[in-house]
Amino acid sequence: MSYLPNLTFFALYFAYTISCLGDRIWTFSIIFVLSELGGLRLVTINQLFQGLSQMVLASYVGNWYDNFGRQIGVQLFLGFNNLSIAASAALLAVTLHLSKTSESYYYLITLIFSIIFCSISMAAASGEKLAFSKDWIVVMVQASDVTEEGHSEGDEQNIIKQQKRLSAQNAILTVLDMLAAIIAPLGSGFVLKHFGLLNGCLVIVGWNILGWASESAILFWIYQEVEALSIKKLNNPETSANEIKQENRLSIIQMFKIYFSQAVFPAALGLSFLYMTVLAFDGISISFGEREGFDASILGTFQSIGSALGMTAALSFPFLASKFGLSKTAFFGLTAELIALGICIVSVFLPGSPFDLKGYFGTITIKEWWQTFLDTFKSTAATKSNSMNETSGMNWSKFEVNSKSADSLFFLFTGITLARFGLWLTDLAITQIMQETVIEEKRGTIFGVENALCQFFSVSKDIFAILLPDSKTFGILVFISVAAVAAAFFLFICHLFNSKKKQT
Repeated sequence: MSYLPNLTFFALYFAYTISCLGDRIWTFSIIFVLSELGGLRLVTINQLFQGLSQMVLASYVGNWYDNFGRQIGVQLFLGFNNLSIAASAALLAVTLHLSKTSESYYYLITLIFSIIFCSISMAAASGEKLAFSKDWIVVMVQASDVTEEGHSEGDEQNIIKQQKRLSAQNAILTVLDMLAAIIAPLGSGFVLKHFGLLNGCLVIVGWNILGWASESAILFWIYQEVEALSIKKLNNPETSANEIKQENRLSIIQMFKIYFSQAVFPAALGLSFLYMTVLAFDGISISFGEREGFDASILGTFQSIGSALGMTAALSFPFLASKFGLSKTAFFGLTAELIALGICIVSVFLPGSPFDLKGYFGTITIKEWWQTFLDTFKSTAATKSNSMNETSGMNWSKFEVNSKSADSLFFLFTGITLARFGLWLTDLAITQIMQETVIEEKRGTIFGVENALCQFFSVSKDIFAILLPDSKTFGILVFISVAAVAAAFFLFICHLFNSKKKQT
């Protein structure tokens, strides 16, 4: 029945959109809550814990998913993700209430547990995204081609058609993610500014509970409708399902050996290097922008424009991949990203830039640094006004922010915004190269290791940000970020040379 694949695809799109909206709303909102409670360093500490949890658990999550199957795996990821976000948001609401009293042990306890639940949600979200975009969509594309055309799997024309359809489906999922990234900051910024941080947290609790119920029902229905999802293709047809389960119980060393044995690993490793950056719309850059004078509406606008450029990349990806191939598309994406990030380098030296290494290292001592680190966990909201309710520090008539030139800040966020096009083009191209080259029975393991490496580099970035938390040292983080993208570019060039050697 040819209509079933189309209907199931639309159902998957809907479930994926709900998932992306929930994650995007939370990741944007928690930045402002934690920034209000403890500033940039607390935001960075939260990101560090998120990255560590994903780095440690990601490869096991992928291997576990391979071992226990698609239905059980995705439902558990979904439950842990949504309920952990709800718990974290509820605890942060309590923390905000307790912060009105100057000192409270309950404040510290609720803050710590909110960060723990947030880390759990991020680890589960990585597994959920792996299932959606790295496995389910691939199986559904293959199943729909067989259903609609009746071609054998070895048919060369059918393989080419599958590659094109997979490109289109990858692009659609990315567009949906970008749409969520456009809507979430604008909606979250409006709610947080006009209704307050505490009420915003309560809205997030309700959203995630409702989202969990609806997504779970949709995914259960899709699994029942697409028979191929209940079947794991084996690289060796003579291997039994029980033997596969035994093989899939791998040690961390075995998982990494499998990953590095893949022909695509230089490109995949390069993709993970792109996570070692503060030049993205994460907690570090947004908290830095807020501290320098931008409010949630300005930052949300930049993020939405960046998401629109990411969506443009996703929409153009099927055409570019079909016209020039995946490798050239990834090369173009990395080049475009590097050029855009050059604007961020320039911003460090423009008027209004807080970059001042001599001023920072000439006055700071280890004792002072440690004391400011400890102060991060103290209740500070009672002694300052709610920044979400203040007017912007931007003076548009003079083009100044907090009484100094806005040139540097606007150049910085313009570069970050423009880089989203190249970043998402690169991500889509390298991801599809991996989808097409890794064996299905190890797909979860390989993508799990990839995610673990991504989080390793993300954690490295967070550690740098914790060590250098001042606005005067943010320029160093900019230089490190651009160097990481340059390293990714070099690794992808190595992949291209290796591919050409194998072809000759």
